[in-house]
Amino acid sequence: TGELSAQDLQTKEKELWRTIRKIKSLGTLPVVVQRTLTMLGDPNVTLSAVGRELQTDPTIAAQILRMVNSAFYSLAEKINTIDRAVVALGANSVRQTILMAVVFEKFKGIDSKEAQSLWYHSVLAGQLARAIAADRHLGPLAEEAFSAGLLHCIGKFALLQYFPEAIRAIKDLVQKDVPTDDAEREVLGTTHAEVGAYLTRFWQFPDPMVEATSYHKTRLNVIRNRTDLGPVTLIVHAACRLAHLPADESLEKAVDALDEPFMTFHKVSKGFILNSLPRFAKESRTIVTELFKTK
Repeated sequence: TGELSAQDLQTKEKELWRTIRKIKSLGTLPVVVQRTLTMLGDPNVTLSAVGRELQTDPTIAAQILRMVNSAFYSLAEKINTIDRAVVALGANSVRQTILMAVVFEKFKGIDSKEAQSLWYHSVLAGQLARAIAADRHLGPLAEEAFSAGLLHCIGKFALLQYFPEAIRAIKDLVQKDVPTDDAEREVLGTTHAEVGAYLTRFWQFPDPMVEATSYHKTRLNVIRNRTDLGPVTLIVHAACRLAHLPADESLEKAVDALDEPFMTFHKVSKGFILNSLPRFAKESRTIVTELFKTK
């Protein structure tokens, strides 16, 4: 079913490696990214110091400059230096832009249409996860929830890039009403959630992000019976489902069709969804449009 405990993840590594080892070009995260993410988590580190660190990676620096000057931020004047960009964006937006830049660079071989669709879902899930955290008065977890929501489908990015034929076979099974995780396991012997959990561990992301990636597609009846899962995991589980809803005139009908156990367990209201999803969907499309101007 794709659900894994921390101990399960360790025992699964050998099996998963048969699939992961084909993804030869991924490698570890750039050192500058690892250092910068650590610095952003340290309240004693200044944004100026973060900017100096980012200047050592031209690819990440260029992506941040591209985003800060995009229509999404709509700043009054163009920003030409990374140190000014970091100050203009702030720590949270810098972290999010770094994560997007890294994943975009790692998986730039995916078909553009497929990639844009998955990026839209990922960014929207991140936006919704942050809003759900705030709605539950879990403000300190809001940015962590966004990051986990943004990367929850990282395993699918890997499968799309390195196993396109398998993805087509999986889609054929899903069209025959086979659940996605069952179809993935039948074709690949693993699921995109398991691959994503492995990658986030391999890249040394925080444990809540690993757990959220692992459980985002787990069936609700399993999630409800687990008392050991962290709040970020539960938030991303809800955000992923909501991010699949249509952000158009059919949204209200789609919300009415959501099952009551899901709404009750995750404490999301119809009003919250109708008020937040269309706005976040519009923002997510803008972000993805700007992201793909680099291709």
